[in-house]
Amino acid sequence: MNPPTFSFLMITFNQEATVGEALETALHQDTPRLEIVVCDDCSSDRTFEIAREIAEKYHGPHRVILHRNEQNLGIAANFQKAYELSSGDWLFMAAGDDVSLPDRCQNVARRIPLFPKALAFGCNLLLIDENGREYGPLAHERPLVLGAGICWNRRIFSQFPAMTARIGVEDSPLLPRIFFLNGTYVKLPELGVKYRVDGHSYTGEDRNSVFSVRRYFLKQNETLLRSIENRLEALQHLKATGYSIEYYEEHLEHQKNLQAKLLERNQQLHRELDVLGGSFGGKIRYCLQKDGKTSFAQRLRMVLASVRWLAAIKRALRPPKNAVEDNQILTVPSLPPGLQPVEIDTRFYLDNHFDYVDE
Repeated sequence: MNPPTFSFLMITFNQEATVGEALETALHQDTPRLEIVVCDDCSSDRTFEIAREIAEKYHGPHRVILHRNEQNLGIAANFQKAYELSSGDWLFMAAGDDVSLPDRCQNVARRIPLFPKALAFGCNLLLIDENGREYGPLAHERPLVLGAGICWNRRIFSQFPAMTARIGVEDSPLLPRIFFLNGTYVKLPELGVKYRVDGHSYTGEDRNSVFSVRRYFLKQNETLLRSIENRLEALQHLKATGYSIEYYEEHLEHQKNLQAKLLERNQQLHRELDVLGGSFGGKIRYCLQKDGKTSFAQRLRMVLASVRWLAAIKRALRPPKNAVEDNQILTVPSLPPGLQPVEIDTRFYLDNHFDYVDE
């Protein structure tokens, strides 16, 4: 049997300040036969030019493929395009602002023979800010990590329809495909990626007011809804090809339950936005009406937070946390000794809320 091959898929967009370091760390991976695909999503800055300059100067063992989309596709479709340009059996995910440690790929390569059912490997992440300052490993005890820390088997793409621009993100649609294919997910103990948090969001919302926070939650929720739609399409497509899916009915019910929960949340967020953008009388009525989902105290806090002078006083007394501070809560000073790989199977996925949507 031929040894597995590896592709390193780096998707970039307007990351001229960080793409150089991100690409250099891909080029310094200590695994052989690495194919590095840089897929730029029509950046308006020098991101692609910097990547090209580094690739032209590189004379090492790895192969570099450069591509620039003619129009912006979004994260999921750009990742799909990178997959289409690649040829590896295993696909490492990277963004143009993340830093991969030298043994990230090798740690996966040496574990593949040990976990024959695995269709994805995750690693621990080290939180860094926009300046590269390190804050410690992120939530090491949680098996599921962000997409930037995952290596996917090629079957996660090849056996399903292509991800399109409407989906928005890549990790949420892809995760259950592991279990649709009766495979497993393995969380490795090592640190593999320095994950950069700089306050930017794929939703484009700044979250500097209670109204914009609710709008952020709505856009995030709608993105997850589109992910669930893609999951259902992927599950039904796989079934239609004649593939034997263990727990098919449970998978179907699980995804539909997630969809129902997100639809309910969507309705609640729309209602809250209507209240926040409405009259003073409407805010009072909202506080007094029972909706069965929130308490009077929760409704009152939201309405009071929409009063500008009250919100200004609150911000003065207790400044809001930024994105790095929010994530820093999940960090530890160092990884504990003796960590071992953790393998997650379909049963665990269905029974233990192991999902980007319902965690």
